[in-house]
Amino acid sequence: MMNVLVACEYSGIVRDSFEDAGWNAWSCDLLPTESEQTKASEKHFHGDILRILAYYKEANKDCLKENKKYFGNKDNCQCAVYDRNFNLYCLPL
Repeated sequence: MMNVLVACEYSGIVRDSFEDAGWNAWSCDLLPTESEQTKASEKHFHGDILRILAYYKEANKDCLKENKKYFGNKDNCQCAVYDRNFNLYCLPL
């Protein structure tokens, strides 16, 4: 199963579409989600995506170190994303 984090999305439309297609889909926004499907699955981070990424960056230094060298190493990381400054983050969703 593939993982995806949809940032800046409170409607749930994109997250729900990924979930309907079989993905392990999560969303994040400063606002609570409007989607009943997302509410039921409890897969919405209510907060600032940059703070969430900063938390995971700090919590997963070993994962980051490995994945900077070996991008896509699934033994250490299930989901890798880049922020607006092209820093690599590992999100163990």
